[in-house]
Amino acid sequence: MKNTKAASAIAVLQNLPSVDELLRTPQAIAVAAEHGSQHAADIARRAIDNLRQDLRESDGKDTECYSAAELLQRTENRFIAEYDLKRASRFQRVINATGVVIHTNLGRAPLSEKCREAIMSAAGYATVEYDLVSGTRGKRGSYAESLICEMTGAEAALIVNNCAAAALLILTVFAAGGEVVISRGELVEIGGDFRVPDVRFSDHRPLVCDFHVRADAAASRSAA
Repeated sequence: MKNTKAASAIAVLQNLPSVDELLRTPQAIAVAAEHGSQHAADIARRAIDNLRQDLRESDGKDTECYSAAELLQRTENRFIAEYDLKRASRFQRVINATGVVIHTNLGRAPLSEKCREAIMSAAGYATVEYDLVSGTRGKRGSYAESLICEMTGAEAALIVNNCAAAALLILTVFAAGGEVVISRGELVEIGGDFRVPDVRFSDHRPLVCDFHVRADAAASRSAA
């Protein structure tokens, strides 16, 4: 009996469609037309591998009823499921109903209409690193940095892409050789990889955790 089931399972696995056969189905043709043949082929391989694994784990149970045509249909269904899963993991517009207006995982604050217009105007050729006055290579972000200096009265400014990068620069440059007093509540992890204690300990400088920083600051504001 076991030999019969094993033989049946092997026969079913042999009837699984090839990648080329699956790529000739309507769904795969549509995906290849929109995203490219390589993308469609990758999804097809995963769909076939997943179905093959499921058939092996079934230990031959009910596999004798699967014809080549039925297996092709089941594999195409897996292809569609894999494609939908892939699409669901990409960036998508959503409605923020969390109750948190500035939501880090949803992109924080949405861009204003003026910001969107500025992005669109800079989407083509633009003077990213080119000085029109001198006709030579310029400095990236120089105009924006000059505006920051103008607004804050600072001697110089440097624009980085996020708060984690700013904190890293401050800790490694301005706090070099000293110690940093920080509230326990600020020993945070940003973006899943960046942790404040790790940055401090990376060059063996001391980090002092002060449980009273926030309390003292709150008391000062109350007294004021």
